[in-house]
Amino acid sequence: MKPTLIVLLIAVVATVGAYIVGTQRKTPPSSLTKVTVQLSWLVNSNQAGFIVAQKKGFYAEEGLDVTNASGGPDFPSIVLVASGAADFGVESGAESILLAKQNDIPIKAVAILDRKSPYVFFSKKSTGIASPKDFEGKTVAVSYGRPLEIVYRALIKKENVATSTVREVKKNPAIASLFGGSVDVQPGFISDFIFAEVAGRKDGVELNALYPADYGIDSYGYTIFTTDLFIEKHPDIVQKYVRATLRGWQYAFDYPEEAVDIVASEMQGTVDKEAELQALKTRAEYVLPQITGETLGWMDGAKWQTMQDTLLEQELISKPINIRDVYTNQFLGR
Repeated sequence: MKPTLIVLLIAVVATVGAYIVGTQRKTPPSSLTKVTVQLSWLVNSNQAGFIVAQKKGFYAEEGLDVTNASGGPDFPSIVLVASGAADFGVESGAESILLAKQNDIPIKAVAILDRKSPYVFFSKKSTGIASPKDFEGKTVAVSYGRPLEIVYRALIKKENVATSTVREVKKNPAIASLFGGSVDVQPGFISDFIFAEVAGRKDGVELNALYPADYGIDSYGYTIFTTDLFIEKHPDIVQKYVRATLRGWQYAFDYPEEAVDIVASEMQGTVDKEAELQALKTRAEYVLPQITGETLGWMDGAKWQTMQDTLLEQELISKPINIRDVYTNQFLGR
């Protein structure tokens, strides 16, 4: 079965022929250059660095007036950036960039956040789900049209899961669907697992976690991208945006309590600051460089190649592309 994201991207190709990003940029009345960013998901600690960079004035110091547009299933960042509705986008998984490039959508990654795969599939311990094969006969929530769906498809195909026995349903972000038993497996980021664990402890529910990376499905997580043309026309804006954004993420990890307070002020509804704080601290292990000399945001061509090889092996893409066309490190220090 093709991931619905692939179908979506193919459909988008026909709509971006009149590709106009950056060609008619006008100088705003203020001294700051207006920039719109399409985030990957709803505002929570997963978006901390972007929110912190805005609220602490890091973008303004670079001469940018940045608007962070909240994401979600109805706001596909690749579509919105490719069509010119946003200048930059954030994808929750780098696989989407590969799919877009294969389908001739002219975008390019300019920085990554999660240098190791942040994906996890979790379940109640009582279900006994300990491996992908245990998905058989179970109800699995799927993030249709999202990078996590691609990872899910690759994982179950690689592990020879009998898909005819798996009941797939659309993912509901609310953890109640898992706790209530309407689904057996919930997909998400490591942060989502932390949120669920905190809630589970309060309700007396123990959880199991299954990491695709343990089965050879490894990839970059949050990926910041823009269009090829925007890079060509406005390299100075790209440089300033990337620098301020990474500064925001570093600040969020250095001062997590303050960062959570900033993010919480932007969130809707009741906020569990304990869970948000724990999730942000855990996310640091996935984002911050672990090797001396590595730079926050830096991308490795070999890692991109590994992701592409996995997609090719699992027939999730049909042809290889030049990895050097997928990303650039030119806006990152070393």
